[in-house]
Amino acid sequence: MGRITQAVTNHPAHVKDYGFGESKEKKTPYIWVEYIFDGVEDDDGSEVTIRDIMYLTDKTVEFVTRELTTLGWGGTNIWELHPSNTGHFSLKGAKALLTVEMQEYEGKLYPKVKFVNDPDYHPADTIDESEVKKIGESLKAKMAAIRAKEGLKPRPKTDPEPVFEASDSKIPF
Repeated sequence: MGRITQAVTNHPAHVKDYGFGESKEKKTPYIWVEYIFDGVEDDDGSEVTIRDIMYLTDKTVEFVTRELTTLGWGGTNIWELHPSNTGHFSLKGAKALLTVEMQEYEGKLYPKVKFVNDPDYHPADTIDESEVKKIGESLKAKMAAIRAKEGLKPRPKTDPEPVFEASDSKIPF
């Protein structure tokens, strides 16, 4: 099983597993959710995953409620999610679009789930091709003047780095 090693925006994923725990130092309760990135394989053909940890505090309850609602849960008590609760609501298999950012920890970068979006989320309304052409023509002269005045030159294109790589067993979460 590989871990994601680079930031992504709105990548399709689904819940593999989830559970509850508490932090070692402060004993803060949390719910963890393990996601599998859809349509992505590690170098060895295994699934690529990320674990999201959501602390359960008064300060985070709004964020956690929204994220769990995106995954289909409509309850008011997290006990409803616990597998030992007869008739519990399972998050397994829930689909989402994940946005992952890289955060530094002890001098090394690690992935962290930033947003869990509805799988039907569309970041922006699209406009018709003919409208884009009209807008382009109307702004063409102004853009050319700005480039000339400011001496703006495009950055050279580079090959993108691979988004997913093999796992790193030293990831702290």
